[in-house]
Amino acid sequence: MAHGELSLLDLNDRILLGGKVREEHVWSYVKLSESPLSNRHDPSSKRFGALLDAGAILEALLFLAQDLTSPAELCSFQRVRHGWICAAAAKPPSKPVKALHQTLEGAIFLTLLKLSSATSRPGIPSKQGAIS
Repeated sequence: MAHGELSLLDLNDRILLGGKVREEHVWSYVKLSESPLSNRHDPSSKRFGALLDAGAILEALLFLAQDLTSPAELCSFQRVRHGWICAAAAKPPSKPVKALHQTLEGAIFLTLLKLSSATSRPGIPSKQGAIS
C-alpha cells in the first residue's frame, strides 16, 4: 500500500467515527477493491467519476455496487432511530452483511467495505455500526 493510502480498516474507522462519506473515500475503496472503475479511461469509470465530481455520492455508491469484481446486491435499506441499516450480499448469493450509520451513504459504504473484507481480505472487526 502506498504511503498515505487508506486501508479498508482505515476507511471503516473514519466512517464509523461519524465521518461523512467523501469522494476521496470512495476512490480509495475503488482502488483497494480492484474495481474496473479504477481504470479512469474506461467509459464506466468516466460516468462514475462524473457522479462523484457532481457530489452525487449516493448514486456513485449504487453504481459502484454493481461494478465491483464481485457485484454486490444491495438487499435492503431500513431507516431506524439512529440512522440507516443497509444489507448486501455478493453475487452469486452469499451470506448478507449489514451495517448501521447515521446516513444512508455511510450505511451503504460500510456495508460494501464489510462485504469486500468478507470476500477477499481479512475481516473488518465488528464495531459500532457494523452489524453481522
